[in-house]
Amino acid sequence: MALAECKTRLTELFLGFNEIGELGGMALAGALPNTHITMLHLSGNHLGDQAAKDLAEALPNSYVTCLHAFNNNIQNFGALELAKVLPDTFLVNLQLLSNRIDKATQQKMTSGRLFI
Repeated sequence: MALAECKTRLTELFLGFNEIGELGGMALAGALPNTHITMLHLSGNHLGDQAAKDLAEALPNSYVTCLHAFNNNIQNFGALELAKVLPDTFLVNLQLLSNRIDKATQQKMTSGRLFI
């Protein structure tokens, strides 16, 4: 059964280091707005920029307050996509440690809610 079809009140989902990859991250992003998940742990899954972009598009329509996405090969593009939607989300904690985000991009991401 797909996550979006589950009739559950699941609020925390820990999928860290499961190698779900870019396609898995994109699929999860598509299901996210149909869930009650507030804490999403996706670290170490090789998500990349496209999955980060898809997550960014899904976050404003979700209940996620905490997203751990460290060590996912997210680069400048994906990080900036996530940063752009922050004002429209419930996020209070976004962790992007150990990704491939350069200093210039880090400086553009000025929200106090980011840990890069």
